[in-house]
Amino acid sequence: YFSSLLIMILPLISVLLLGHYVFNIPIIENILLVMTIIFSLSSIFILVGMCLAYLIKNESITLIISTFILVFLIFFSGFLLPIERMSDVPNVLANNFPGKVSLSAFNKIVFYDQNISTILPDIHKLWMWLLSLTALALIIKKVRKVWFLFLNLL
Repeated sequence: YFSSLLIMILPLISVLLLGHYVFNIPIIENILLVMTIIFSLSSIFILVGMCLAYLIKNESITLIISTFILVFLIFFSGFLLPIERMSDVPNVLANNFPGKVSLSAFNKIVFYDQNISTILPDIHKLWMWLLSLTALALIIKKVRKVWFLFLNLL
């Protein structure tokens, strides 16, 4: 987890600093909230990868499935397809996916200069994703270990 987090955070910090100094986006003024959002989103994607890695033993299949899940999340995050044009069920799902939630929180903090009370629901959603995926990764790891021990006994 920590090595993946380090690999993800360094380029993200570089992009944020570039945005601050080149495009005059007020990121440094809100660095604590921005880093909370970035840390949460990065951790969620790392945990999705960990769940897949624990679930699927073959590394190449894990990478392919991870790519498909990433493309799915990008389509349903509002980056490519407008969420407002989706039907009811996909709209509710897309509005609660981590990419959309973190983008909304980032925009509220950086571009609209809102305070922490306006993004607390977004941070709460991100932490719920984080806790759920942590629990899922631990469950998959334990069940897989018990399953392989059971198979070895047979």
